[in-house]
Amino acid sequence: MLLMLTPLMIEGRLNPEAVLEQSRLGEFADTLVRHKAVVETHLGIDIRRDVKAKPVRQPGRILRLLGLRLERYGSNKREGQKTYRYRLEPKSLARLKAIVQA
Repeated sequence: MLLMLTPLMIEGRLNPEAVLEQSRLGEFADTLVRHKAVVETHLGIDIRRDVKAKPVRQPGRILRLLGLRLERYGSNKREGQKTYRYRLEPKSLARLKAIVQA
């Protein structure tokens, strides 16, 4: 599963404490580029041309297929460049858990 290449999943389970940052998504972005046709065909989402430069946008598209969302969770400024951190939106995660447990 693609999300296992992100901090969002640990041992096959969603990690509600995970924080996404661009610097931690290199393998995820590389995999999307390598399997672009398969991902676009089977998941019905477009792989952005700038996926390697802005990889944080892609997990959000995959998560929306599950009814989940990401929310901004702070920022860092390094070498004059601001980068944002994201996490799973707690409300959407709670809705998904309620559906699974029903």
